[in-house]
Amino acid sequence: MFADNVLCVSLSDVSKKWLRAFGSALIDKLQFRDSFVMLGQRGLAVPGAAIEQVAATFQLITSY
Repeated sequence: MFADNVLCVSLSDVSKKWLRAFGSALIDKLQFRDSFVMLGQRGLAVPGAAIEQVAATFQLITSY
């Protein structure tokens, strides 16, 4: 999954729940204008098991 711009305001709670089910640990840390990329797999019960990256305006947050 890749998204940018206003993802943090356009995703519903249900969508975020599904992304967590695919292993996302960073989905709740998104802010306005952040870019987000995630490679996950359905059924990854452990948050952070997916490969994901958030590119913020002034910083880079990575989880492997």
